[in-house]
Amino acid sequence: MNNTLPLPFKVLSATSRIFAALLMTWCTVAGNCAQQPSADQTIPTVRVRSQLVVLNPVVLRTDGTPVRDLPQSAFTVYENGVPQTIRHFELPSTTSKAAALPKKDKLDRVDWGNAAETILVLDSLNTPFNEVAYARNQMSRYLKAQPDMLSVPTTIIWLTSRGFKSIAPLTRDRAVLLKALDSQKGTLPEALLMNDLLRQFTLSLAALQQIALSGSGESGSKEIIWMGRSFPNVDMHTSTSHQTEVLHHAVQSTVDLLLKARATVYVIDTTPQSSPEEVDERLRLNEDADHTGPAKDPFLYGFTFKSFVENTGGRYFFGRNDLSQEIRESLDQGENFYTLSYIPNTPISDGEYRKIDVRVDAPDLIVHSRQGYYASDTEPAATSVGIQRFDLYEAVNSRMEYTGVSTVIQSCAIDKAAQQITCKALVANQSISIGEDGESGSVVAVLAALDVKNQSIANSVKDFKLKLNPTENHPGQSATALTLTLPLKSNTHMLRLVVRDSSGRIGSADLSLPPQR
Repeated sequence: MNNTLPLPFKVLSATSRIFAALLMTWCTVAGNCAQQPSADQTIPTVRVRSQLVVLNPVVLRTDGTPVRDLPQSAFTVYENGVPQTIRHFELPSTTSKAAALPKKDKLDRVDWGNAAETILVLDSLNTPFNEVAYARNQMSRYLKAQPDMLSVPTTIIWLTSRGFKSIAPLTRDRAVLLKALDSQKGTLPEALLMNDLLRQFTLSLAALQQIALSGSGESGSKEIIWMGRSFPNVDMHTSTSHQTEVLHHAVQSTVDLLLKARATVYVIDTTPQSSPEEVDERLRLNEDADHTGPAKDPFLYGFTFKSFVENTGGRYFFGRNDLSQEIRESLDQGENFYTLSYIPNTPISDGEYRKIDVRVDAPDLIVHSRQGYYASDTEPAATSVGIQRFDLYEAVNSRMEYTGVSTVIQSCAIDKAAQQITCKALVANQSISIGEDGESGSVVAVLAALDVKNQSIANSVKDFKLKLNPTENHPGQSATALTLTLPLKSNTHMLRLVVRDSSGRIGSADLSLPPQR
């Protein structure tokens, strides 16, 4: 069966309304969506602003073993068929490694620096229950085969029909990850059982965007290991022009966020003993129209996760029983990448897809690298309220650790008479993007109360203008204090602060509270 989502939608169900709102206003998929924008509003898209393109190619021999010692002269990079000048080059052995003990930033938060990171995603949204149990067992098997201290900081994301959440912090401690994996209860794939392709696609795309945003601002590479059947295809051949534009912008935004985060996606398909033909049938789109344009945008008429994964420079594994070995192979590739960068000969400005082709001078070697991106030299002048709400509220609900902005909750005071709680937080000024005036910056902060099940039960949102750049008369400070007040709920178990700056970087901080009487 070809699980392809056709457009336009025949039935405007509650989920399809959520999907439309997600793509058009970026509301949260788990809660009440913001009002849909009028037709004259711009469809929000997050773009890569820098002219510099950074790639992490992996070079393999035909037997799959990595090649780690090629000189810069062995590489040639083409963009839309035009050779580019490589400005920076690093061998795999010179890329940043994680310290035995992480550093602390100015707010005493854990800082992994430029070290590579691994994000393990267990997809119980798109995957049958029995396959999820097997994938979970294989993930545990992989972790148990590793040393007590992993080589790179690692976290685990659990994706379900109700959303996604981080079940373990970013850590090198194997025991912490195993405990989190063992304690997580399994869930039925409700959307899959109901064949709710719309919700599957919505939640899966949201998870990828939030994973990218969680590390925005860090220069280390990120390997996303996605275990499961992956999310459904979308066929846009029969859609209206507006529907195609909305969905295409959503895919563009995700592609560019992953590029900015230096994230590569690997999929380990849990379908038992699937053949290449079976996988192709499940992932295939109706290709009855030719792509147009010099770069042949791979997502112009539809979306398949397999082509998306390959576009990030990753691989799609299938048809094998030893999933733990496939995790190892994926991470081996991620630990053997070269780093090279270039500035396109043609300035980034047109918003079109640009095809990247990385080649080496040995014909018997195989190169895996990012295959393209969408070119734009500017971000929207003001990030839409819809994007901010989606980013901030998904960051609250996912419980993922966001490190793009360094922030901590310094203290909180409870006023029982007024039934409110007031918290003072700090943000590190050096982690905030400076505005056009060269002196100030702005952030949007959400303080949320979570119950014992980590569900949001109250929240407060506030905008802040920050003085960042020190002058002769104003030496400046290393951090700025933020004050937020929240209604006091008796079942509050934890407070979560999420801060987003004007560039889209996000930071988070948690504070456990004693039981309220």
